Amino acid sequence: MKQLPFLTLTLIVVSVVVALTSSFGNSEEALKSLFIAAPGHAGLGDIEAGEVWRLVTPIFIHFGPLHLLFNMMWIWDLGREIEARKGRWFLAGFVVAIGVAGNVAQYLATGPSFGGMSGVVYGLLAYIWIRNRLDANAGYTLHQYDVVTCVGWYFACWTGLLGPIGNWAHTAGLIGGLAWGYLETAPRSPIGRLGRLGRPAIYIALGCAIGAAALALFARNTDPGCGTEEGASPEQQIAICSKILESTTANAQTRSEILAERGKAYWFNGQHDLAIKDYDDAIALIPANAKALAGRGLAERDAGQAARGKGDIDRARQIDADIGEVFPALHYWDMTDAALAGIDARNSAAIDAAMRSVLRRVLAEMPPAAPSDGVPNERLIYFRTDVPGVAMSERLRAQYPKQLSLVLQYQYRDLVATPDTVSVTASFDGVWETIAIPLKAMIAFEDRTANFKFGFNDTAPQ
Repeated sequence: MKQLPFLTLTLIVVSVVVALTSSFGNSEEALKSLFIAAPGHAGLGDIEAGEVWRLVTPIFIHFGPLHLLFNMMWIWDLGREIEARKGRWFLAGFVVAIGVAGNVAQYLATGPSFGGMSGVVYGLLAYIWIRNRLDANAGYTLHQYDVVTCVGWYFACWTGLLGPIGNWAHTAGLIGGLAWGYLETAPRSPIGRLGRLGRPAIYIALGCAIGAAALALFARNTDPGCGTEEGASPEQQIAICSKILESTTANAQTRSEILAERGKAYWFNGQHDLAIKDYDDAIALIPANAKALAGRGLAERDAGQAARGKGDIDRARQIDADIGEVFPALHYWDMTDAALAGIDARNSAAIDAAMRSVLRRVLAEMPPAAPSDGVPNERLIYFRTDVPGVAMSERLRAQYPKQLSLVLQYQYRDLVATPDTVSVTASFDGVWETIAIPLKAMIAFEDRTANFKFGFNDTAPQ
C-alpha cells in the first residue's frame, strides 16, 4: 500500500490557507509576518530579531487563484515523487534549502513584496531531471513535455510580458536543484560514495551551506551603507548616499532605503524640497517604506505643508507603530499638536503660552542629569538673562548680559522643571553654576539630534 505523501499535502494545505486568509495576497496585514522583511523594513532587522521563519514563509504566499493552482499542481506531481522515494525528511530539507536560496535571491533583486512556490517547483524539477539523466535506475517519472513546458515558461517570464514574476527565485531553484541532484548522483561526489545512513547529514550540511551563503549575501547587499556614519555631517551623508546611488545596482528595497537616508540628510540640512523629492522617489519604489513616509511628512511640515505632512506621518505609523524611534521629532510634533488644538492661529499670546507648556513638559521628561552611558541628545534652551526672575551668578550675568544659550547634553545636573520655572546646574568653563529661568524668559528650544526647534514671539524684558 502506497504511503500518503504527508509533507506534499501539508505544503499544499498551508499554501491554500495562506492564500485564502490573505485574499490571494491582497491583505497586507495578513501577510506582513510572512514576507521576508516586514513592509517598510530593510535588511536583516526582523530576522536578526528572531523572526527566522521569514526566510522560508514567502513560498506560501500566492497572488491570485491561477498562481496558486499552477504551483500546487506541480508541487503535487513533483513533491510526491520525491517524497515517495526519498522520504518526507529529505523533501523537507530540500524545500527549506531551495526556498531560502530562492527567497533571498528574489529579495536582493526586487525587495520583499514577493511570494510563491515556483522557485521550489523549479528546484524539484531540476533535481528529478538531473537524477534521471545521471542514474538510469533513479525511477522518477518526468515527461519530456513537462520539461519543455517549464523551460519555456522560465524564459517567457524573463521577457517581462507576463508581469512581475519571481525570476530570481526560479533561477536559484534551478541551480540549487541541479547542484543537489548532481552531487548526490555523480559517482565521484562525496554524497554518491556515502551509504544511506550518511546521506542525511550531507543533505543537512548542503542545505545549511546554501542558506548560509544566501544569508551572507543578503546581509552584505541589504545594508544601505550611507547616512549612518557616526559624526558625519549632513553634507557628507548626502555625498556618500549620492555616490552609492550612482554606482549601485541594488534592488528596489535597498535603493529606497538609500534615498530615504539621503532625504533625511537633506531634511537635517534644511533643504526641504530636495528631501521631499528623495522621499517621493523612495516611496515610488517601496510604497510601504515607513521611514520615507514619516520623513516626507516631517519635511512637509517644516516646509509649511502641515496637512500633507500629518497624512504621511499617520500612514507611516499605520505601517510601523515604532517609527517614532527613528524620528524623535514626531514626539515633539505630537506634543505641539496637542497643545495647540483648539487655539486660534491668530492668537499669538495663546500660542506662545501653549508652546511654553510644551517646553516645560519636554524639560520635565529629560533626565535630571546628563546620562553617563551613551551619547544623549543635544538639546539647547535659549533665554533672556535680563528678564526679571532669572537667577544666576554675577560672573555669568557679566558674561551674558542679554541672553544665553545653554546646551543640555554632557555637563548638567539637577534639572527641575516646575509650571513656571526651570532650574539647572551646568558647567561653564569647568565651574558649576546653578541657574533658575522663568518660562517667560525663554526665547527658543532646539533638539539638534532630532532636528526640531521652536521659538517664542513675546519674550522681552519686563
